[in-house]
Amino acid sequence: MRRLIVLSLLLSALSAHAAPGLINYQAKLTDSNGLPLNSTVNITFTFWDAATSGTQLGGGFSDTDSVTPANGVCSTNIGDDPSNPVPASVFASDSVWLNVNVGGNDVTPRTRIAASGYALNAVSLFGSAYAITEVTNNAATNGTNLLAAYNRAKALLPHGQALSAQNRATVIVPPGNYDLGTSELLLDTEFVDVIGLSSIRDDQYILGAANDAGTGVLHQTANDVRIENLRVRCTRSSGLVMDNSSDPAAYFPDGGFPQSVIRNCTFEANDTQAWSMRLGAIYAGTYEKCTGGQYAFGGGFSMAGGTASGTFTNCAAGHYSFGKDGTANGVFTNCTAGNSSFGAFGTASGTFTNCTGAVGAFGGYGGTASGTFTNCTADYASFGGYGGAAIGTFTNCTAPYGTFGGNSGTASGTFVNCTGGADSFGGGGGNASGKFQYCSAVSGSFGGGGSTNGAQLVGCRLLGVWSGTFGGRMENCTWGPGITCNANARIYSCTFAGTIDLNNTAAGVTMTRATDITNEGNNVFGGTSAAALNVENANVSVN
Repeated sequence: MRRLIVLSLLLSALSAHAAPGLINYQAKLTDSNGLPLNSTVNITFTFWDAATSGTQLGGGFSDTDSVTPANGVCSTNIGDDPSNPVPASVFASDSVWLNVNVGGNDVTPRTRIAASGYALNAVSLFGSAYAITEVTNNAATNGTNLLAAYNRAKALLPHGQALSAQNRATVIVPPGNYDLGTSELLLDTEFVDVIGLSSIRDDQYILGAANDAGTGVLHQTANDVRIENLRVRCTRSSGLVMDNSSDPAAYFPDGGFPQSVIRNCTFEANDTQAWSMRLGAIYAGTYEKCTGGQYAFGGGFSMAGGTASGTFTNCAAGHYSFGKDGTANGVFTNCTAGNSSFGAFGTASGTFTNCTGAVGAFGGYGGTASGTFTNCTADYASFGGYGGAAIGTFTNCTAPYGTFGGNSGTASGTFVNCTGGADSFGGGGGNASGKFQYCSAVSGSFGGGGSTNGAQLVGCRLLGVWSGTFGGRMENCTWGPGITCNANARIYSCTFAGTIDLNNTAAGVTMTRATDITNEGNNVFGGTSAAALNVENANVSVN
């Protein structure tokens, strides 16, 4: 007996004018040797509330169709018998699984047709709530059909009611290539969503030239819009961009649109004649698993910095993205970008968790890092580095030299378990006045060559040369080749592989090991090393 298996399937409403209770099923059938089946078979469809076993839905609804595949591919409609439509009660369940029996054999596993992350979760199968784009083998024809489907969706009255946030219309985009030419898909109607049917976003490829200033392949002017499961590319390959917010782009939002939700999309361009996402714009919506090129998600130039104020999860972009030359004040989780991103040259005042930037990221290159940063990583000049300011809260963050307000900047925030390179944490002639707990850096850091008045260091470690005069508080720290104090310095239980010079001031050093402690006549904890419980040992090492 031949065993039949379904290799792939597509579930969708039959058309924009489909009757309620009708679902189109497409599949490729093969025999046990993987060869396409061409003989007529019976397929029986039932609905269940679980992936295995469970309770049959729809009051025992069952539909058996006889199909004759062509090279293995078959298509039939579930519920096409007017006397036996798919009951609406099937989709009252939060969990709906389609069981397919081919020639007497159940196909496993069952297919969930109301799962989150797929288009059907956003589509009402009972009522005129959707418009399906007709797909052909011609990309230009598909582009025309996509525009027509959107226009049909705008006119829909789902469930007989006007469009609203709770009563939405959806344009379903099946797998295929859609060439818009120089036209654009203008998303100009609230509550009309554009959803790719396959969760593999590359399956739905929309492209166009967007040839004029102020245009995009997807051009959004409505606020409450959802865009999912699409790959969108601007193919413009001639002309110049003006490096401002009017330049053509694959995705061109006219406003910040805080009600927008964009999931699982890729936006592309050559970043020469067009941009992947509109330059210098406000991105205030919700973005999940999205990818852009350079200057994406509110990146810009010095005269056209944008704003990334939305919620960004698992997003990735190229250089100069996420509010470069502007503001990154949104919520960022598991996001990645290139050089000068996340508010570089500007302000990074948002919440950043498990994010990765490159050179100058997170308010770097003279910017301000005033947000909350947890488990973030970047390259040099980041986190308010290179003359900027690190005034936020930093936990488990890592970057090399000139970071965290380093290289003549300011580190006045709170730093916990962070690691920097040379001239970090307000070093390199800057100002370290913040709180540092269990942080590490090398030469010139922690206000080296500058000011440390007000600094509080606990359990910190510095390797290499440190210059300047220390005026903060230090507890349980390990330091390199010595330090010179001013009258404000208070040092407790630390280790120095060099000399501590109290500089004949009212500084205080106690319970500390060092190669030598000099000029301690005014030591507030006692005039001699013994009285202050200090230990001088020429063999002290911090390696």
